[in-house]
Amino acid sequence: MSQPYLAAAGGMLGEGETPPWTRDGAPVTTPFVRTPGLISIECVRKDGFNYLAVTVNADPADPRTDRIAGDVVAGTQILRNWGLHLIDMNVAQGDLVALADSQARAWAARRR
Repeated sequence: MSQPYLAAAGGMLGEGETPPWTRDGAPVTTPFVRTPGLISIECVRKDGFNYLAVTVNADPADPRTDRIAGDVVAGTQILRNWGLHLIDMNVAQGDLVALADSQARAWAARRR
């Protein structure tokens, strides 16, 4: 599972607006939204390419959205070969913060 920090509203570094985070349109009052369990990420090496694969764990019983923004769009066309490049750091941000914390603690423990 991923620990993403995604923009709660507004554009996601590209064209278009962020889709609503809940089916009932309940407002998010913070600049970023956490979505525990909504997406999973995995580093993939396939067909000569390396990429971060993002899976939305859609659940019709969950009131949260089953759709996330982040596609690169030119006009009205989604540039599929770019994937979710606009939010690749956002989807891994919590994981990266936890990794940096773990590494800092290990480094500090060795320095004692």
